[in-house]
Amino acid sequence: WVFDDYRIQPENGNLPQRIFGLPLALSAERYRVPSTDAEAWRTSAQWTLARAFFFGEGNDFASMLRRGRALAAAIGAGIALLVYVWSRHLFGREGAALSLLLAVFSPNLLAHGPLMTSDAMLTLSLGAALACLWSAFHRLTPCSVLGGGLACGLLFVSKFSAVFFAPMALLLLALRIAVGRALRVRCWRGWRRIESRGRQLAVLAAVLGIHAVLVWGVIWASYGFRYGAFGPVGPADSRLMESWESLLDEPGPATSLVRAARERHLLPEAYLYGAAFAREHGRARFAFLNGEFGVTGWWYFFPCAFALKTPLALFVLLALAAAALGGRGRLGPDDGATGGRACGFYAAAPLWVLLAVYGLLSLTAKV
Repeated sequence: WVFDDYRIQPENGNLPQRIFGLPLALSAERYRVPSTDAEAWRTSAQWTLARAFFFGEGNDFASMLRRGRALAAAIGAGIALLVYVWSRHLFGREGAALSLLLAVFSPNLLAHGPLMTSDAMLTLSLGAALACLWSAFHRLTPCSVLGGGLACGLLFVSKFSAVFFAPMALLLLALRIAVGRALRVRCWRGWRRIESRGRQLAVLAAVLGIHAVLVWGVIWASYGFRYGAFGPVGPADSRLMESWESLLDEPGPATSLVRAARERHLLPEAYLYGAAFAREHGRARFAFLNGEFGVTGWWYFFPCAFALKTPLALFVLLALAAAALGGRGRLGPDDGATGGRACGFYAAAPLWVLLAVYGLLSLTAKV
């Protein structure tokens, strides 16, 4: 906010960093930052700069932490609200109240909610983006298109695992076309219904294209519409923490995409650097599971952790929720178009797709 500079921690989401730093930027109390002429600033030594900012400049660290965590808690409250809205759509007011109760006492939300990291922001923005996309796939209005595109844009500046959204969106598009329900479109003459699957596919593909353009615009806006990672303040010979060559030495499609985007300045440098950094450091990391140590993880790590660490009662509640969707699921956005057991599951399709895609991709994770 102060220096328009993005060299510090570029791999962990620009949006959550802006949110957590906003109270300090707006505060009447001046928080001193390390000198921009320091060697640590020139070399983007983020850990050195962080320690100096927190403990070496005479700042009130407890106050800084408290103000940032207040907004972190607000993000956690936003997740709880999203759970309530989703559940009310699927199960009505009583079901939504139960879901909200479970959410606010969830060990995961209680653990991550107060932390100034990108995880809770990713959870909120991913759930919101899927909800907006699914709504736009059934009731197409200028607001649903623009709102969904902005939600997707916020998702992509929350954390780089937002790329998981792409296969989710394509699966939802395929499901939407396969079911064949009429698409309601708001135009200048009022509402129209599109019955043809071919025309639906063309319209909804155009919606995804508009969303992609809006995502691109939001990313540029979050970095001040500037390509370079370094702001106008600081040494002229500044460099990033690790060289571009070390991050792009592993051949592959992702490396080629980042290199091409960097050469053509298609996205801000700090965003591309963060994506390359996250990919490089996600290839190997120290890990422990059931008495074993490793650096490239195990495909069964997350299924094992989910099975062992999830309260047993939650498995029962999940089974009951699935039964409720099948037995008395509420109709989806186009009420009356379909009936029977498919209805509740269809309305919850973004949640099933989220669980399936994120779960399957987690099996390939090296972290």
